Amino acid sequence: MEIIFEYHNARSNGYVSSMATKKLKRLIRKYPFIIKSYVFFKEELSLKEKGRGYICGIRLSSPGPLLYASSHNSDLLSALNETIKSLKTQLNKRKSLLHNG
Repeated sequence: MEIIFEYHNARSNGYVSSMATKKLKRLIRKYPFIIKSYVFFKEELSLKEKGRGYICGIRLSSPGPLLYASSHNSDLLSALNETIKSLKTQLNKRKSLLHNG
């Protein structure tokens, strides 16, 4: 599976990229129907928090419609973890549809 990273207004972070790769590889072992993933990291100024805000978005290609999840947090790693958690829920639903459908 191919993993493509994009950074928007955020510096490339090797640690976060390696953690994302590690977590996505785990998902691929559990859900082998995943074909490709696009990981987006974005940094934006949050007016409410008056600090930095980070967004992580992941789009997965698989049979059927694309799966997408994103989250906003104070650091990239927390945003990544929340996004992966959301994707797991979607992947469980997709897996049950593929096996029962």
